[in-house]
Amino acid sequence: MLNRRHILKGLGAAIALPSLTSLANNKSNKVEPKLIFLGFPFGIRDKKFFPKKQDKRGFDLTVPLAELKKHKNDFTIFRHIKNAHNYNPHDGCSTLLTDADIYGTPGKLYQNAVSCDQVAAQHLGKNVRYSSISLSSPESAGTAQGGWGNGLSLSWNTLGATIPAITRPIDLYYKIFGGNETKQERIYKLKQKRSVLDTHLSDFKRLHKVVIKEDREKLEEYTNSLRGIELQLAKEKEWFNIPYPKASMKPPIANFVSGSKEEHRIFYDLMTIALQTGQTNVMTYRLSLDGILRELNYNGEIHGLNHMRGDMNLEIGEAKDKILMNGYSYFLNKLKSVKMADGSTLFDNSAVSIGSNTRSQHTTKDLPLIVSGHLQGKLKQGQQIAFDERNPGRMSDVWLTLLQGAGCPVEKFSTSKDRISEMV
Repeated sequence: MLNRRHILKGLGAAIALPSLTSLANNKSNKVEPKLIFLGFPFGIRDKKFFPKKQDKRGFDLTVPLAELKKHKNDFTIFRHIKNAHNYNPHDGCSTLLTDADIYGTPGKLYQNAVSCDQVAAQHLGKNVRYSSISLSSPESAGTAQGGWGNGLSLSWNTLGATIPAITRPIDLYYKIFGGNETKQERIYKLKQKRSVLDTHLSDFKRLHKVVIKEDREKLEEYTNSLRGIELQLAKEKEWFNIPYPKASMKPPIANFVSGSKEEHRIFYDLMTIALQTGQTNVMTYRLSLDGILRELNYNGEIHGLNHMRGDMNLEIGEAKDKILMNGYSYFLNKLKSVKMADGSTLFDNSAVSIGSNTRSQHTTKDLPLIVSGHLQGKLKQGQQIAFDERNPGRMSDVWLTLLQGAGCPVEKFSTSKDRISEMV
């Protein structure tokens, strides 16, 4: 049977194999589901964001949501949904994908849990170069004041440790297209990483024999983290001789204004290419909005804006939400424009969520959350799902629904109770 990876290995040369219709029906080369998670700090102006119509047959588009008019039949928006353990508005992104009780672990000041993208990566990352890719706008003044919370991205590993993000589009570009290193340089770097890891593992095995039980548990946590790196290196070696895709665009500039519309769009462009070329099936992007505020000639911070005090803040908040949704619409357009080998679009095979763990005025309930895409026919769209305000929906139930829809064999995620039937 034809196998895409065998063909690539057989070619040996650094050329990219296009998507071939003759391979589309091969079970080992079928289009895999894609899960993309977008998160932003300090919420939205809720009175101008949420649809006014509450029934399930349809909903009215508000000013910001009007940016998604052409996608109205392709997304679901939620009302009265929250993360069960989310009480701190300044942790707006750190628990967005985990729903962890980060301050509730005895003996620990802060402890997160695995994020749903990493659960997905365990199952959707087997046949791609990168199990997942985590992105973030660079740290900036506004987000440093809160909103993102702890961590370096939306992603957290199985130990609840933060996963570092790519913060520059040019670095994502070279991750997709292979950079400008020679094969000899790549071999040398891989050997160096392997050597350093082996030294660490050897040292820890010796140390494990002489420390007390409490310290052994700490060492075990660290060793498990090193084993994660070991798996990454094994995968890097496995894919070493498989060529990167041919560059379909010029390298972007090195630096963009953090959280600007321009930065968002170049990341969206590159994310589309990464998914289209089969480099990964799981991506997260933690957006800053500070650059958008500068474009609106607002000199304050996103933190202060969320308090929504005064007419100017209300107007800027609405304008900011409009630009945010315009960027989201741009990304959906990109995904819809890409045809896969089986005739479907990239959007048809994806679920793309965007949301925040904070609403307006530092509220941590009735959170903004939108899910787009059809996930290979597994998701019902074009609706508003409104929960009872006294019995809010759980964001972890949304993540469970997406994980199961993508074929991940999970029965529960974090505090989830069950998948959301209205979504499927």
